[in-house]
Amino acid sequence: MVLELSGYAVKVAATAEGALKVIEEFNPLGVLLDLGLPDKTSGLRLAEQVRARYGSMLVVIAVTGYAGSDNADVAMASGLDHVLAKPIDYERLNRILPPLR
Repeated sequence: MVLELSGYAVKVAATAEGALKVIEEFNPLGVLLDLGLPDKTSGLRLAEQVRARYGSMLVVIAVTGYAGSDNADVAMASGLDHVLAKPIDYERLNRILPPLR
């Protein structure tokens, strides 16, 4: 809701497979993903898949409850641009998201 109030169009997917479909259909500016997904694909693996398909065209941001420095290093190596700890700092999120088209 916070992103929508800032003018962004938002689509939600509950699984990695669903996220890849939404990205393909929606053509977003960025992707916000949880590292702990409920299906067999981890958020890190999803980030790798998104990076492999779309390169640097998308800003890929992970949201996690496990934002220690070791986890952040692993996450960044997976193709993430940013790692945000829960609860999200929405001002920071707005600063790192690409500007609206």
